[in-house]
Amino acid sequence: GLTILEKNHVWIKGKSKKHYTLQLLGVTIEKSAISYLAKNAGIKELHYFQNKRNQGAWFTVIYGEYTTKESASKASKKLPASLGKLQPWLRSFEAVKADIYIK
Repeated sequence: GLTILEKNHVWIKGKSKKHYTLQLLGVTIEKSAISYLAKNAGIKELHYFQNKRNQGAWFTVIYGEYTTKESASKASKKLPASLGKLQPWLRSFEAVKADIYIK
């Protein structure tokens, strides 16, 4: 079967490149991304992916899928409190797809 990471990459690849997501945080240890998602297991919109920074030694957590930049921006101001105090970065799925690290 696919790993969580591979499933997330498949999920991202299926998204319209014109849609948006909120980038929440980046970590250098995959276990940190997994434990952040586990702590927030009730929030289905969380995914993480491996990105190209430092030759793939970087994992980024994203939240949700929004059809417009405006709706992503509104959502960024109403994140669940359990996610912590974050400064979400609005990113298009086009940018996220371009950022995925594939071995």
